[in-house]
Amino acid sequence: LLLLLLLLLLLLLLPLLLPPLPLPLLDPSDVMLSGQGLVPSLVPRVGATNTLAQLQQQYRNSQAWKRAYKQRPRSACGRNGGASLCAAQNTDAADAYAQLMLATSPQAYSSTSSSGPRLVSPAQDQAPCEACTAFAVAATAETAMAAALQVDVQQCSISVQALFFCAPERPVRSCEAGWNLPDALQQLQQRGQSLPTTSCLPYKPDLMGDLSADVMCSGSCNNPSPHAA
Repeated sequence: LLLLLLLLLLLLLLPLLLPPLPLPLLDPSDVMLSGQGLVPSLVPRVGATNTLAQLQQQYRNSQAWKRAYKQRPRSACGRNGGASLCAAQNTDAADAYAQLMLATSPQAYSSTSSSGPRLVSPAQDQAPCEACTAFAVAATAETAMAAALQVDVQQCSISVQALFFCAPERPVRSCEAGWNLPDALQQLQQRGQSLPTTSCLPYKPDLMGDLSADVMCSGSCNNPSPHAA
């Protein structure tokens, strides 16, 4: 009986005597964001720390140049033994060009309050479907077209439904599949000129996973944006 009590006591004290097991370390970039759908890519990551430090240095240089230009414009644009920042009109001198762009760009900009064409689409609702990558890629392409052509972004509409769910010769993508950026950009490059507009094929996610390709990918029309070409 005494031995049994000793064994019971040892079992009760054992968790307190042993060191806790270390938890596995997870790379946050390797975890899919729940309810969003951005899948990690195998493409090497950009050095975010170095990029931020470079941008901060370019910004400091741009502010110093702005102050110098305000005081003595001719001197600020002079060569002084080096290339003129005012002449940095191409990307051959990447740092100088970035500094010029930072110095001459507004500190804040909103496409909704500008006097020109609207360049950014209104915010959309992806519902509980992991389609955020498709929304981001489509919105970026729409804005790029609108900015380059100086037209309203609604004239550059891209159907997220077609981009995400309806790739030719592939099964209909599930809401739980997510997507990575390289694959989404590849689809945009291959199909961008033929993707219908949102008005032709609105976003209607298959939340239950029971809709056929005919239901998901058949719209009222197949017309792409006239600016897609």
